[in-house]
Amino acid sequence: FPGPTWDTKIYKFWRSRRTDPRGPQVMTAKHLMYTNPGLVVSLMVKQMLPTKIHRNSMYRKLYVYPGAIHPHWGIPQVVVPVQPVDPAEVPNCFSVEQPFEGAVPFIPQPSGDPGPDKKEPKKLPRWAP
Repeated sequence: FPGPTWDTKIYKFWRSRRTDPRGPQVMTAKHLMYTNPGLVVSLMVKQMLPTKIHRNSMYRKLYVYPGAIHPHWGIPQVVVPVQPVDPAEVPNCFSVEQPFEGAVPFIPQPSGDPGPDKKEPKKLPRWAP
């Protein structure tokens, strides 16, 4: 969070029921980050999700691990090296020129037989079920 947001951002957690005379438990972002840092990130992502039927199913798939250690720590990560590309070799996608010299536009040719899947269905008599 930027600047004073840590002290001004408020999270409300309702107790076992909404009619509790003590009201909701109110915590600042700084206190919540101190007690449970993973919950801060989880709540941020949950507020970004759409408020539709699929929200709970998407939110259930999110796992946030506080700190640098997580269950996938021992799995080696694959790093794919990126080849440097010369900007002069990249074709301009906004040009009106032909992409290459032998380029011919594709024009579909009508055929005489529409094929077995394109034939019209057999028309049934009006009185047939």
